[in-house]
Amino acid sequence: MALATVLSQADRVTAPRALQVYESVRRERTARVQRSARINGARYDSSTGDIRTRDQQVADQAGERAWIWDHDPEAEAAAALATR
Repeated sequence: MALATVLSQADRVTAPRALQVYESVRRERTARVQRSARINGARYDSSTGDIRTRDQQVADQAGERAWIWDHDPEAEAAAALATR
């Protein structure tokens, strides 16, 4: 969806720049999702530590999960085009 949004506003001249914007947005988001996955993997796979602390950390993740699942790729792509 984000790629389609970016390219729908581009022509032959601006397409290379539009693709750079898309790549930048995609990389930023992908990196954050990967960091979150690594942290969660370590948290869930850990056999040491206080289980209450871990359970509280998991409960406190609602904001991070919302950031992932409530994402609007079209709006993010349009905003990136407007500001870059």
